[in-house]
Amino acid sequence: MASAEAQLLDAIKRKKAQQLHDKEMLRRRSELYRDQLVNDLARPEYVFGGMCIAVVLFSHCRQQRGASGNEQREELGDQKPFWHQIIVDVLDRQISRLLNAKIMR
Repeated sequence: MASAEAQLLDAIKRKKAQQLHDKEMLRRRSELYRDQLVNDLARPEYVFGGMCIAVVLFSHCRQQRGASGNEQREELGDQKPFWHQIIVDVLDRQISRLLNAKIMR
């Protein structure tokens, strides 16, 4: 009976040790991925790519709207279109990531 209890306690200890090891590995991995992501986002080609995507979206939405966009704008008053807010958010995120990456270094 004592042998079975000892084996059970050993198995529980091994399981806890394995869980702690796995948790530590996940923490290390997430730090590495986070650092890699920050380094990649700070690269000029990614910032430039984000700006290019924003310009393409801007021009595409402009072309699709045509005359109906002017009518909607008059109805909505001074409200900015939805695509405009998306572009501003994308550029804001790209620039803030770039600045945060530069500050972190």
